[in-house]
Amino acid sequence: SNGHGRSKARVVQSLLDSEKHAVQPPMVRRALTHDYGDLTVEAMETVEDIIHEEQLETEAAAADADASNNNDVSISSSSSLSLSSLSASRKRKLVLTTYNIHSGVGVDGVYSLSRLALVLKRSEADVVCLQEVERNEMHQATREWSQPHSDDQTQVLSVMTGLRHSRFVPCIRSVRPGKTLNSKEFHGHGYGLFGIAVLSRWPILLLKEHRYAPFRKRTPRNAIAILVRMTNSSSANKKKQRTENDGHLVWIVNTHLGAHRRGAEQAQQAKELVKFLDELCTIDVSEHDGQSSSSTTTTTPSTTTSTATTSTTTTTTTCDRLMLSGDFNSYPLFKSMTSILKHRNASFGRLHDMWQQSGKSSLGFTFPSRPLPCVRLDYVFVSTSLLRLIKPVQVREFVDVASDHCAVAFQFSFKDTNHE
Repeated sequence: SNGHGRSKARVVQSLLDSEKHAVQPPMVRRALTHDYGDLTVEAMETVEDIIHEEQLETEAAAADADASNNNDVSISSSSSLSLSSLSASRKRKLVLTTYNIHSGVGVDGVYSLSRLALVLKRSEADVVCLQEVERNEMHQATREWSQPHSDDQTQVLSVMTGLRHSRFVPCIRSVRPGKTLNSKEFHGHGYGLFGIAVLSRWPILLLKEHRYAPFRKRTPRNAIAILVRMTNSSSANKKKQRTENDGHLVWIVNTHLGAHRRGAEQAQQAKELVKFLDELCTIDVSEHDGQSSSSTTTTTPSTTTSTATTSTTTTTTTCDRLMLSGDFNSYPLFKSMTSILKHRNASFGRLHDMWQQSGKSSLGFTFPSRPLPCVRLDYVFVSTSLLRLIKPVQVREFVDVASDHCAVAFQFSFKDTNHE
């Protein structure tokens, strides 16, 4: 009754202002399904803390119930073991989320970065690959569907999600002078940059970009790759001292392919994309190596002079572990998808579709988020070489009004007990 006449977001805010333990998690969860665009970052974090605590309690209770059925172990010791194993399982996970954020505009036409941030925080991502991202240097509308703003969306989302390391790479400069949606936009003009971005919990060691060849007169597209040292750096493990060589080097690639209805543009770009992946595996990353990547030794021919014979030996370190994600604007049977899955590389093997690897019976529809997803456009692939270290555990879709695409989060567990 106290919230009568106020917006739903204000009601949630008032709930969060009350005593934390007095708020019932189901009440907060119901509130999360509505429009909370004006919630503060602190409020979102409080909501996440409450739901996270409830999940821990539920999982611990389930683990204890399973353990109590084992007659060989006492109830008290079972409880202790299950809680420790639960802590270890939560500790040893890696989450990659891919999300087309539609320039921050939801299906309801509302521009809200806080809604997007809450979806990303719910995914508990270590790395986020974003598509349709804007950075406006002045207040303006950039694309046909955009709302006017002057935000650096990558930086704002980085702060809101706590993923401190980020990179944004534009593919076009654009402006939409008209005040109505879907009015004409002009490329090469204005103060708005449009492209793709990556948010990461781990420092970004290298950044590489590939710009696809023009396809007729369609919008330019690109792909970016970041090199990170993947470690088990969950919040439960932050206090542990680490060296700069802990973990494993991994290339994480983000892309946004064209939207040709018959897939011709996507097929051309997919051919370029796999070549880009091949090239990544040849880049010397010796500067960042912690003896966890592939190494090759090259010896130059010896040179003989009248006084001495010398030979030079150099060691080249490359990284052949890959994660590829993004909005491919392709149905599973499109030529672009089949060419990616059929591609073979001597270093990384082949790319595996993580939705298929997850064993889920559903078809993985990700678009549109409203009224009901009916096609699959967003994918995550992992190389054979990386699957020697991690294995897919769970995939979650986030159907939310914040964007016209669903966010898709893939959770992995580490196989290598000595990766730290």
